[in-house]
Amino acid sequence: RLSEDCHAAALQDNAKAVATLEGEIDKAAAKLWGINRDELKAIQEALAETGKSKRPAREEEEDP
Repeated sequence: RLSEDCHAAALQDNAKAVATLEGEIDKAAAKLWGINRDELKAIQEALAETGKSKRPAREEEEDP
């Protein structure tokens, strides 16, 4: 459902909603794969550095 909501928000050019939903997707994927907060942040930073991500790494309040 998160993916569908994110696609719908993108179609509506709702960048804020897309960013929020992408963050939720990241946390859900991290939880599924056993990735902790620090590891997720490192992955997000690496993607941002390579230009593979359109958003910067975010500080998360809780472990995924």
